[in-house]
Amino acid sequence: MTTESVFGAPSQLPLVGGLIWTNDWSVRGESAYSFLAKLGVKNYLTARDLCRAVFGLPLASGNYSHRHPRELLHGRWMQNCPGSGPLSTHALTGVISQRNSVLSGAIANSDHLRYCAACLASGFHHPTHQIEALQRCPFHHFVLQEACAKCGAKTPRYALTPALLDTPFQCPTCGAWYAGHFRFLTETADEIRREGPDRGDQILQWISNVERIAPNWPNLNGWVCSSEDVERYRRIAVIQTLRSVEPLLLPDDATVNLRRHWVVEGKLAQTTGAQCSPPELARRDRRRAVLYKAFRRWLWGALGLNRFRFNRGHLDRLMTTEPPLGVGEEFATTSEVKAFAVWRTRFENLRDIIPGERAPKTELRLEVSRWPVEAEVTDATWLMFCALCFLADLDSVNTWTMGILRMEPKGPENPHWIALLNEIRPQIVPKLFPLPPHLTYAFTRPEHAHRGRLWISICSDSFACPDPDFCTKFISSTSMAVTRLAASQLAALDEADQTQGAICMTPTGSAISIAEPARLYELNPSATLDGSSGTYRMPMAPLIAVNNDLQAIRVWLRSYDANPQTQRAFTNAIEKLVNWAYVARGKPVSSLDKTDFFAFEAFLSNPQPTALWIRHPNQHAWRPFRQPQSPQSIRFVMDVVRTLFVWLHRVQYASVSRELQTFMTERPRASSAQTASEFERGHDSETMKPDEIEYLWRAVERNPEQCPMEHALIAKLSFYGMLSIPEIQQLRCSDVGIHKGAILLFVRRRRPGRQSVYAVPPLAAALLEWLRYSNMRPAKIEKFDLFSQKPGAALLGLSQATVRVKLRHALNVAARVAESEGDAQSAKRLPKIGTRSLKRTFAAQLTAVGADKWGLFGDVTDISNSLLKRVPERGFLSEAMVADRLASLSHLWPEEQTYSLDDLLTEFTERRTSANAPSAV
Repeated sequence: MTTESVFGAPSQLPLVGGLIWTNDWSVRGESAYSFLAKLGVKNYLTARDLCRAVFGLPLASGNYSHRHPRELLHGRWMQNCPGSGPLSTHALTGVISQRNSVLSGAIANSDHLRYCAACLASGFHHPTHQIEALQRCPFHHFVLQEACAKCGAKTPRYALTPALLDTPFQCPTCGAWYAGHFRFLTETADEIRREGPDRGDQILQWISNVERIAPNWPNLNGWVCSSEDVERYRRIAVIQTLRSVEPLLLPDDATVNLRRHWVVEGKLAQTTGAQCSPPELARRDRRRAVLYKAFRRWLWGALGLNRFRFNRGHLDRLMTTEPPLGVGEEFATTSEVKAFAVWRTRFENLRDIIPGERAPKTELRLEVSRWPVEAEVTDATWLMFCALCFLADLDSVNTWTMGILRMEPKGPENPHWIALLNEIRPQIVPKLFPLPPHLTYAFTRPEHAHRGRLWISICSDSFACPDPDFCTKFISSTSMAVTRLAASQLAALDEADQTQGAICMTPTGSAISIAEPARLYELNPSATLDGSSGTYRMPMAPLIAVNNDLQAIRVWLRSYDANPQTQRAFTNAIEKLVNWAYVARGKPVSSLDKTDFFAFEAFLSNPQPTALWIRHPNQHAWRPFRQPQSPQSIRFVMDVVRTLFVWLHRVQYASVSRELQTFMTERPRASSAQTASEFERGHDSETMKPDEIEYLWRAVERNPEQCPMEHALIAKLSFYGMLSIPEIQQLRCSDVGIHKGAILLFVRRRRPGRQSVYAVPPLAAALLEWLRYSNMRPAKIEKFDLFSQKPGAALLGLSQATVRVKLRHALNVAARVAESEGDAQSAKRLPKIGTRSLKRTFAAQLTAVGADKWGLFGDVTDISNSLLKRVPERGFLSEAMVADRLASLSHLWPEEQTYSLDDLLTEFTERRTSANAPSAV
């Protein structure tokens, strides 16, 4: 048959299936679209006729929001079609995946035709052009387009439709050629081969290699998607994740380089979720809840937000009612706070908190705690999943916040404003998997007794976050915290499970009561004695994974593993209390009150009956005592008991009621075996009287000969700064900083991190005077750059013993002032006062006026310096707010110690300038 080519010379062309076609027009690896387009052009066929002639099927009519029935990406509908033949088989080879795996649908898109102008000008299109993560054509390295260059209209669906194939290679809107021109070459394959078809084959081979690894994917259709471009984000995230599974050797600019993209590799557990029994699933859910609460506390502090003590209800109100610009003057609502609220809502079930009643425990959504069900992950990997979910929510909140800030006009009169305010509220249905839209993951099943691998990735191409390195630093810091949290929290939980299992295996009759004392690890109290429902148990869940008193005590003792001698001494002291509570009192440890502690203190000096409590030399049974306790031993045991209950209150296990608080704050009661003088030499933990405070300031301010500048500074650091002797000794000149007209101290507490302390005017004056006298310079604090500076010279340059001697000298001078005023009682008490009394006195004054809640004295932040350098400026109060609050506290110090911070800084600068100026010749 002789026919004339549409754009070429007449040629002898064969018939294939009744249509004109020759293999010279075919290119290895070309897409089904380019094959059908050239076939339609040569035979003058519309899309309807083409579908009938090649596949024996009619066109699909109507609009489809999801996958089109005649899509050309996967070609499932081409298999076993009525018109199956050589042409339909050739078209089927042009789909992106002949295996029709879920992988091809996860990385490619059929919403629009994506094309390279150079390829399309020669009548060629490759199926990998539909991969959205590919930014450039693998053959010509041109940017892939999905719109008409002339009119800007989007290209039609990548499906067998009239819009795409009635006028192939042309825009159906304006009729212009997509490539600007079109030349139908008889030997198109030769031109494309000259451009290097191996690159396209490389991508297809890469897809086959990844499919050979057999990664498993979640049900992506079950994700809740609120953003218009979430499908695109998801496909890009998938291919970026797969590049970590199997390297894709393409130039860096060939793929979409998002501004933020992170992939975390994790491990799979040996046991899959489907193999777990219901008790094992319940135990795993409990482990995940413990890990989540510990990570939630770490995250709140790592973001520098632990100064804002808002409960869940406050966070919900911030999310639903307030604009992102701020809430009042004292609390600036940051994006991290809003993202934290979204993140909590994503993970936690809703709770009904009734005032006056015990709050229900935090429960995780089963879809999150059992993620993924198909292949169980390790605890550390699950925590990294939590961290990446927060990053996804932070990105969404940043984008939302920028949208509100740019919207005009702002307010309820703008309907778009209201719609945007409602958009950030999480639209999560409990039945669906609550993954954030920018997150994806893939995993390989364990094979040959080896653990499988898992990849979690998050990506976004928005420009909402001002610091692109923040998330990278956050992930690196999180990876270190995850290991620590998993080790510390799960160790306590495992011990609790073992203890609970031992109790369950014990016969009921043997755990009803305790008749005689036993070692701490041998005690097996009944449910009425174990403290699971003690009188002073806190209503909220404790910060440690324990259920009863013995488990909490064991966790506390394990904190002294580094000091075996201290741990052994503390164990012996606590064994006396626990056995006395169980045997003599018949009460749980968490139900003991002030009367019980006073009775126990008296019992230590005379344990009765002797046969039950004191071990005889010839007796083999264990007893808590070898002899009645001396006054020094009684004081030591009561100190250990006090330390234990302070820790139980700190971890929110045992509450500090009115009786227990009195016991914890006053000195130990003198027993009958103690004399009055021994009792008076007890502790220096009582607060000072107003007259004693006045005597101290008169001594340090009006007696420079007897109390030099160094002594006065130490006294003010201990009182106004509320610092201990080691904290004063560790201060360096770089720990004194100036921020917006305020003087700050960064104190090294015993716990990790530093605490920011705003110096009140008396302390600020003493610090600046000492810096000028010592020729030192304070640091400028801007966005935490203080932590990046090298430590300066020591502020005092004294040892702890010398600091203690100088403070004692200042108190002795104050005692002489009191004696000169005829106050013998104060003169007797002042030499015995220590740093604990000084800082407790000022803390009590602040509490009385409500200043302890103002944030003037910061909070300890457990955060690495590498991450802290990247955190935006937060945790500092405004200059006006600091001045106003310090002015409201001016009645707490003498009138001669009242200074203006502005005047102090101005005078300090002028004196330094005059001191450093060259002398006139």
